[in-house]
Amino acid sequence: PAPGVERLAVAARLALVVGRPLFGAGAERAARAFAGVTLLADLAVPGPGAARHRQFPGAAPLGPLIATADELPPAVRLETRINGHVVA
Repeated sequence: PAPGVERLAVAARLALVVGRPLFGAGAERAARAFAGVTLLADLAVPGPGAARHRQFPGAAPLGPLIATADELPPAVRLETRINGHVVA
């Protein structure tokens, strides 16, 4: 992410994809705007002030695919692996 950064914290996240503008929308309208989910790689430079350490180009890559609500299983379990090893 930046010169001198030697470590990154990595976690898998499920990101909601909103299919239409929702400014000021209530819960019912927001639910209808749900377009699906995609994967997000949550990258951060370890250290104090986590939000500050997530602000760099490429800090939250998404995708590449979107699964619609009808394609989702009843439960989803995400696991982050780096070089075949599960990371917390």
